[in-house]
Amino acid sequence: MSIIMLALPLTSLPMSNDNQMKYSDISTSSAKSQTTWSGVVELTGSYTIDISDELVIAPCTLVKAAKYRSNLR
Repeated sequence: MSIIMLALPLTSLPMSNDNQMKYSDISTSSAKSQTTWSGVVELTGSYTIDISDELVIAPCTLVKAAKYRSNLR
């Protein structure tokens, strides 16, 4: 049994001089999807997240990964 630990990079957004974001500074996208994992999640194969999507792993979530077996020698 393997446990995968993921860490999200810390980022900061630059604020304008008046410390207020203007409506024109906000961009939106309708193609973004969000998936939330919680409880026990068992990965039996590969799992890919598109660059425009978001994976949220809830606190205390256990992510189990199957043993990887390569055909390469």
